[in-house]
Amino acid sequence: MILSPDLLQGFPASYITAFYIEPERYQLVNQLARQMPTVTVLSVEAIIKQVQDIIAQVTLALSFILVIIGLAAALVLVAQVQATIEQREQELAILRTLGARYAFLRNALLLEFTFLGALAGLFATVLAEILLLSLQQRLFDLPFSFHYTLWWLGPVSGAVLVSLLGWWQLRQLLRVPGAVLIRRVLQG
Repeated sequence: MILSPDLLQGFPASYITAFYIEPERYQLVNQLARQMPTVTVLSVEAIIKQVQDIIAQVTLALSFILVIIGLAAALVLVAQVQATIEQREQELAILRTLGARYAFLRNALLLEFTFLGALAGLFATVLAEILLLSLQQRLFDLPFSFHYTLWWLGPVSGAVLVSLLGWWQLRQLLRVPGAVLIRRVLQG
């Protein structure tokens, strides 16, 4: 409430102030509280430490959730590659029949997985920026700032991780000779 001073002239008043005192001189605050028992001293340092502890716990929880989501995404990728292994055998058999060499097939698969990983990392970066925007503006009332590290870290890490996982799953399939692949496809 905002009132004029003359309206509250007959009422008791409370005064508030703030000051900083070095930690080594904190005994002065205790002496002040003893000499003036009506003075209430609030340590903002304790409040800030508690808020920092809560933020650290939330950060740990979010990091744990991020790791779980990353593992789930890796399992989805592994399942997707396993589900399309027969189709990939057919494609490799056709490409080998047409004269494609091992290096060409390896590079094509690596390029496919690298592109998919970079796209997934870019999508994750956009979602992370949107989440950070809402947290900064709505929850903490802070101005939004871009997190430039995310914009290269997301796509690069996505490309590397997805490429490695895809390569790890299909490396044996690329080593199968063309004649064996064609027999498998014709029998299957």
